[in-house]
Amino acid sequence: MSADKEAALSPAAAAVWRAYRDMTSSKDAHFEELARLQTKRERGERITLSEQAYLDGLLAHHDTRVKAFAAASRQLAKDAPRDHEQVVALMVAAAGGEH
Repeated sequence: MSADKEAALSPAAAAVWRAYRDMTSSKDAHFEELARLQTKRERGERITLSEQAYLDGLLAHHDTRVKAFAAASRQLAKDAPRDHEQVVALMVAAAGGEH
């Protein structure tokens, strides 16, 4: 994704973009821990209560970030549709799509 495109965002769009990046970061952290624990299970090892609690906390944190992103995105779409389109274009580019 182009740094120029990111720098050209309005303050409101930049806040939504940050919320999107935060959400993807928390998703990645949750999936990485989930994969680690799955590998542990496949080796026949038990998952500890603290590991399960940590995983649950990662999921709760991600859920909070998803809700924050969704609310901010909806508000931006309502208040500034063109800014919202810019953020969507960045999301598509970040996901490897063309826009």
